[in-house]
Amino acid sequence: MPLVKLPLLLFVLCALATGQARAASRPNIVLFLVDDLGWTDWQQDPKFNPTGSVVYETPNLLRLAKSGQVFRSAYAACPVCSPTRAAIMTGKNPARLRLTDWIPGPNVGTAKLTKPKWRKNLAATEVTLAEALRAGGYATGFFGKWHLGERGGAADPKQNGFDVNIGGGPFGSPTSAGGYFAAADGCWTGLPGLDTPGAYPADKYLSEALTERAGEFIQQSTQQPFFLMLSHYHVHTPLEAPADLEVKYQQKIDRLQSQGIELKDHTNATYAAMVEKMDQSLGALLDRLEDPNGDGDRRDSVRANTLICFASDNGGLWSAEGSPTRNLPLREGKGSMYEGGIRTPLVISWPGNTAIAPGVVTQALTASPDLFATALDVAGLSDSAPTAIDGVSLRTALEGHPFDRGELYWHYPHLSNQDKGSKKISGGAFVSAVRKANWKLIYFYENQGYELYNLATDEGETTNVLAAEPAIAAELSQALRHYLLRVDAQLPVSRATGLPVAAPQ
Repeated sequence: MPLVKLPLLLFVLCALATGQARAASRPNIVLFLVDDLGWTDWQQDPKFNPTGSVVYETPNLLRLAKSGQVFRSAYAACPVCSPTRAAIMTGKNPARLRLTDWIPGPNVGTAKLTKPKWRKNLAATEVTLAEALRAGGYATGFFGKWHLGERGGAADPKQNGFDVNIGGGPFGSPTSAGGYFAAADGCWTGLPGLDTPGAYPADKYLSEALTERAGEFIQQSTQQPFFLMLSHYHVHTPLEAPADLEVKYQQKIDRLQSQGIELKDHTNATYAAMVEKMDQSLGALLDRLEDPNGDGDRRDSVRANTLICFASDNGGLWSAEGSPTRNLPLREGKGSMYEGGIRTPLVISWPGNTAIAPGVVTQALTASPDLFATALDVAGLSDSAPTAIDGVSLRTALEGHPFDRGELYWHYPHLSNQDKGSKKISGGAFVSAVRKANWKLIYFYENQGYELYNLATDEGETTNVLAAEPAIAAELSQALRHYLLRVDAQLPVSRATGLPVAAPQ
């Protein structure tokens, strides 16, 4: 008999004590997570996304926004993927988890600094969102990219609370599994549930296969509340998309450029096609929630009683590593602690909760760990939540009440792939940051230097106002220092001494 995590056992007992008889009235929870989708990487709309793209087409994301709420000041927990995914799964910031880079991470540093020893597998002692919800009576299904461990239990969603796993494992992209199209043998080697030869035609697209399997899970789970995580490998490299969509977007880009329309570097037709395929997946998922059996009769719809969260794990890729998109007006992109690397799309919809007004755009601050806290809140499991989480439930904000989740913190004691040798990215080298209200302070360990920005007036972080606002800078630097010490964050290591450097002063 397998050993049970002690924290999980305690959670199960607490969840049972809350009364699982209420489970039937609890909402289903769907987390639609996209890989590398930038803040501006969805269709421009004067209300919901005024800084969006005139090239990319995402009608289904707009459909979701109209039924829910758009968070314009939402952040990933880290400028790269694995730490953000760990934060969503545990409600804890990467610094607290000591899982602070993508797995397995690059073996790079600077002349002065190198990375600390950090976790490359989600700790077995952590209670995941799937474990918490399953203990509270939910069916749990995972579809897509996991990337929370190199091996063993950390690399397997089914050993972290999911009843079903389709596609999840140690992979950070589908490259080693055949790319976005099924191989000649009709499968994706190495992706669980998609690796049976002959299961698919050779030209089957990965997002379609994952969405179809997620739809089957919905159909099979309508007798109890369910938690479904559709965690796409999209829109991460390699850039691959159906040829007809590539042609469509190349023609559109050429036409718009000939008209003199500013495209803000959204000029990669393959990437644009991948964004549309991602949006098609969202639309198909919404359709399935409205018609679980797919028979055209929507009297069995579960859409009203389903909370859907649409999010991304970090900003769009724009660096020497590759530049399929850009995050203007935000500065830089994936791998950077500037806004383009960490500010991401977030749309939340729960039509059945009449306290949540649809079609709302909010500036409420939020970050990845808040999705964990929000899910437990709407499931009625907050009282039995694990201790020492960093997430705060967004239900208060969604229901239109005053909301102040406090400061947001980031810690990246590494040199990102995107920063190394790049003339585009300079904010991803051994860095920590804090945001409080409209102020954001960034600390660079390499030169022990600070940058301070007022995001209310300078969203693009063009003007460092450190010298003009010493009191604010001092307050935030102390807050950042105390936070890092409180969570026992691992700090960059000096090459000269072999010891961790000092925390921000």
